[in-house]
Amino acid sequence: LSKNFEFRRDDFCFDSGYDIPQISLGRCHSQGGNQHFEYNDDNEIKQNSNCMTISEDGKKITMEKCTGSEYQKWVMSRKPFVPQKNGAAR
Repeated sequence: LSKNFEFRRDDFCFDSGYDIPQISLGRCHSQGGNQHFEYNDDNEIKQNSNCMTISEDGKKITMEKCTGSEYQKWVMSRKPFVPQKNGAAR
């Protein structure tokens, strides 16, 4: 998570759609909005009232209404983000 609250790799950032829950990569624009994410004390990655959610098979990441689900818990480290599924923080 960058100082601008973006998930960034070089010039590309996670970008969430306004009407669709999918997350894609788009050119970073540093204007917040659909590229602004927050990581909270509950290990959730939030954007407005939605949380970053990994599918049960681990193949798809979407923004869904926050429910406290294990599929919405993430562990921040200098390594890539990983889901905190089954309480097994990595």
